[in-house]
Amino acid sequence: SYGFSGCGNTSILNFIFEVKSDQHIALTTALPGESRSAYVLQMDTLPNVQAAVRIKIKTPCDDLAVVDTVVGRVNNQKVVRFDPATVLASKPWTEVWTVGACGRKLFVPIQFIPDATGTSFSIVATDIVVN
Repeated sequence: SYGFSGCGNTSILNFIFEVKSDQHIALTTALPGESRSAYVLQMDTLPNVQAAVRIKIKTPCDDLAVVDTVVGRVNNQKVVRFDPATVLASKPWTEVWTVGACGRKLFVPIQFIPDATGTSFSIVATDIVVN
């Protein structure tokens, strides 16, 4: 993880390095911020976040990017951050993914629900807040 500030934004970039059997290093970029979801879960969740954002803004938009993730909730059009260390792998938690979409900033609340077979998630388009 690499924290940075610039252009009025502060965030954390997350990188995954994997040493391959041929001694080469593969680099993968995970979502920015403090998401507690594993990389594979992030990638499973992302298309649903994009679809929910498109439903919320009600216009075609291909310019979508997750710009931050936090453990927390949305309250009065602001993101309330919780300490990510409080997330337990066996208990449900909520994250807010901030998405930039066609000149807009949206806060997307996502509930993650772990169970015996993995972790599912729930996104409700009407709960998304356009900031």
